[in-house]
Amino acid sequence: MAYSLIISAYPDSAVSVDVLDRVNAEVIAGQDVLRNLTPDSGIYVNEATKKYDPDVVLYGPGFVGSDYWTVASDGRLCQATELSNN
Repeated sequence: MAYSLIISAYPDSAVSVDVLDRVNAEVIAGQDVLRNLTPDSGIYVNEATKKYDPDVVLYGPGFVGSDYWTVASDGRLCQATELSNN
C-alpha cells in the first residue's frame, strides 16, 4: 500500500497561477510514479472518511465531502460551504 501527500503553503499574496501550475505538475508526476509502481491499483472513498478527516481537508472530485469545496477560475481550492459538526 502506498500513500502520497504533498503539502505546499504560501501566503495568499504569493500564490500565482505559475506557482499553482508548478505544484500541479509535481503532483501529476508523483501520481505517474505511483501508477507505474501499481498499475492495477485503484481507490475507494466512502462515508468512513468523516471519521478520519472530520475537517474535510482531503479533497478529490467526487469524494465524500467534495461538496464543501469549489475550484476557483484561477485553480485555487476554496471552501464552498460551512462544515457542520454533525
